[in-house]
Amino acid sequence: MPLFLAGGWLNQGLLPGRPLDVLALAYGNSRLQPPLGAADRRETVLELNYSWQLNPRLSLQPVLQLILHPRGSERAAIVATGLGLNLQF
Repeated sequence: MPLFLAGGWLNQGLLPGRPLDVLALAYGNSRLQPPLGAADRRETVLELNYSWQLNPRLSLQPVLQLILHPRGSERAAIVATGLGLNLQF
C-alpha cells in the first residue's frame, strides 16, 4: 500500500524589516508500491525555501531540495534547485 508522510516548519518575518518574507523547511517520505516479491521502496525529500516579497503583488521563491533514495532505489542522492515566481492579481 502506498504511503506518504510530510511535515514542515515555517517562519514569517525572520529578518528585520521583512515582515512578509517566509522561510520554510519541509520533509516528505513516500513508500512506493513495490513490484510483486520486491522489498519496500522509500523516497525521502528535504526542502528548504525562502519566499522573498518584492512588493505587495510579486514574490520570488528560491527552492533547494535533497532527494534521498530517488524512486526508492539505492542511487546517489539528488540535489535539485528551482525558482518560483508568484504574481497576485
